[in-house]
Amino acid sequence: MTSLKVGTLLENGKYRIEKVIGQGGFGMTYLGEQVNLGRKVAIKEFYMKEYCNRDEGNSKIYTLSQGSSELVERFRVKFVKEARSLARLRHPNIVSIIDIFEENDTAYYVMEFHAGGSLAEKVKNAPLPEADAVKYIRQIASALEYVHSKQMMHLDVKPANILLDGEGNAILIDFGLAKQYDNDGRQTSTTPIGISHGYAPMEQYKNGGVSEFSPVSDIYSLGATLYKLVTGLTPPEANDVFEAGLPDLPATLSPQVCAAIEKSMQPRRASRPQNIGEFLSLLSEKLVHSKDVADEEIVSVAPAAKVQPSVPLSEETALGTPADEETRFDGNAPRKESASLKDEPYVAPKPDPKKVDDARRSAEIKKVMQQKKTKSGCGGAIVKIFVTLLVLAGLAVGGYFVWKYFINDELSLEEKMALMDKYDQMLHFDENGLAMVSKKNGEYDHKYGYIDKKGREVVTCKYERVGQFHEGLCRVAIEQGSSNRRCGFVDTNGNEVIPCQFENAEDFSDGMAAVRKGDKWGYIGKGGNLIIDYQFKSASNFHNGRALVANEGEIYFIDKYGNQVLYVDSYNERGEYSWVNIHDAAGYFHYAKYEDDDRHERIIDSNGYELPFAYKYDRVWFLDYKTKESRVNLVFGAERGNRFALVDVYGNEVVPMGKYDNYDGDIAFGFEVGNNGKTGFLNFNGNEIIPCEYDYAWMISENMAFVEQNGKYGLVNANNKIVVPIEYNREDIHPYIGIEMIKVTSGGNTLYYDFEGNQVQR
Repeated sequence: MTSLKVGTLLENGKYRIEKVIGQGGFGMTYLGEQVNLGRKVAIKEFYMKEYCNRDEGNSKIYTLSQGSSELVERFRVKFVKEARSLARLRHPNIVSIIDIFEENDTAYYVMEFHAGGSLAEKVKNAPLPEADAVKYIRQIASALEYVHSKQMMHLDVKPANILLDGEGNAILIDFGLAKQYDNDGRQTSTTPIGISHGYAPMEQYKNGGVSEFSPVSDIYSLGATLYKLVTGLTPPEANDVFEAGLPDLPATLSPQVCAAIEKSMQPRRASRPQNIGEFLSLLSEKLVHSKDVADEEIVSVAPAAKVQPSVPLSEETALGTPADEETRFDGNAPRKESASLKDEPYVAPKPDPKKVDDARRSAEIKKVMQQKKTKSGCGGAIVKIFVTLLVLAGLAVGGYFVWKYFINDELSLEEKMALMDKYDQMLHFDENGLAMVSKKNGEYDHKYGYIDKKGREVVTCKYERVGQFHEGLCRVAIEQGSSNRRCGFVDTNGNEVIPCQFENAEDFSDGMAAVRKGDKWGYIGKGGNLIIDYQFKSASNFHNGRALVANEGEIYFIDKYGNQVLYVDSYNERGEYSWVNIHDAAGYFHYAKYEDDDRHERIIDSNGYELPFAYKYDRVWFLDYKTKESRVNLVFGAERGNRFALVDVYGNEVVPMGKYDNYDGDIAFGFEVGNNGKTGFLNFNGNEIIPCEYDYAWMISENMAFVEQNGKYGLVNANNKIVVPIEYNREDIHPYIGIEMIKVTSGGNTLYYDFEGNQVQR
């Protein structure tokens, strides 16, 4: 659990949580109700998602190490301090703070709620008319001028942080990255560093780059926001503007708007307008007619034509948070694209003649029945009662049918037994309501597919391998002759939407997947179209609009068009294997290289910042993150010599080096370890959940593990309780995780166990 439950009361019942409306690296925002006034409010909770956990029983926040606790507390104090500073701001285009309080071992502040949505949503499908865009920009410029007068900088101006109120006015929100300065312009607050790609100036990427007060950093972001509103495209990153300049702006834009964008997005601070007044002077009201100019005739400006920048586009993100906007693939993209990626025009459906006839016939029947009602006496009442009973019976039968086949997910014992007769094993159900199953195909071969919660085979069991669903698609593989595997993708309905044609493939992420043909990797879109040609020796998935690739002795980041955007490292290419990959939950990239027969491994984020602890070890690697626990409690495997450790992102050894004498880091639900020839299991907090007392042990779900003792096998749960006695051969035991049953076949007998170890009779 990460967010508060719906209905949770805060501040002694003063506020009620309704739903989550936003979340980032340092906080979570809820739609709530101020109970005594009956009005909607926005409630922001301090929650560092990489380090915080929530107790499901009492909603309190906690951390798992002393280092994490100190870090979280330091930023919590800053969160409260900045909220109090924001509460002192009074401007019609800045969100108002209503309340600040501490609860659940964290802090909250309450803001006005504006239901008009954000400018990011408004510009999602098309650019805005110039007049509308200029109106909003003027209002936000006024808000920034007021902020700057208080010796503050916002440092995160972008469409996603601009809401619309009930009158259509722009409201600036999210001061989470704002910084305060003294009268000499020196920084007095230490808010977390954050980057919104495409909207942040170059100085914001540098350590100490915004340590002195200067409105020009916010002015860059304001110009980039105007760029987005009038083109519909995410602005190029500041470094790309520095190297290649801004793309050509649409010819339909006025010279004033073009000048405001071009001058405010100058890479050098000295070349930008130095204050908001200078910025606004570029938007002359005499030439640009805005809807808020009541005394002048409103000029209708055609929507700006979409243009494809000549420099790479990046998704707009806050550092360490999900993307706010999706990079668009339209216009004159330098790579081939599929028509399936374009927006199709909406066509209104034609009326269904059958439904029209049914409606007419229903009206006629109703009229006849009304006539009969006025003519009939007691006999009509009897007929009415009889018809009513028939209708109720029909509703009951229909209701049962709907409940049975569309609502109820519970399988009867007979249905579970039938599934266990049909399939050899079953894993857990995912968020799509699908569970992986396998059928034995010969003594050693299995075929894999997926079933739904009704036991229906959605993905046919014909594949040699199936992965997990990512972004609605699942990687599958078939064998085409001896040792000739081909990979493709199926959707949640079991359709093979991308045929099995690749020699290898990664899961979809950011709308793209890395695929290999021959010895080169490229990237495809969800329509199966090739977006980036086969050219890389190794390639990771995309995250935050970037992927890490290795090629021609270099390791570097690319954007979604295949353009190199950030150089990372070099390696010697004498035939040694080098690879890159990505942790799909936290967004860290991992790469390895060989130099003079020595392997070096690094872990970096999408900006190339490195986790420095990797230098201390011979090898570091991602664990197989498939559970909520492993995604929240981010740890890495690390090796030095023949010893290992579990290490958090700060370099703290959660499990000290040398505590165990053997290990296996490729486990989905924990970490296999050994001592004195015996094997057990750790969870991702480093706690020993299966003690080191078995000849062998491996986890098959969050709460179930196979164990071996003296050549015999059984199952134990995460509390080390024996569920299936350790007295069977390995091939006798068939777990069905999704329905919490185990089938054991031995000596011609078949036994069934539930997850508590009780035998179940057919």
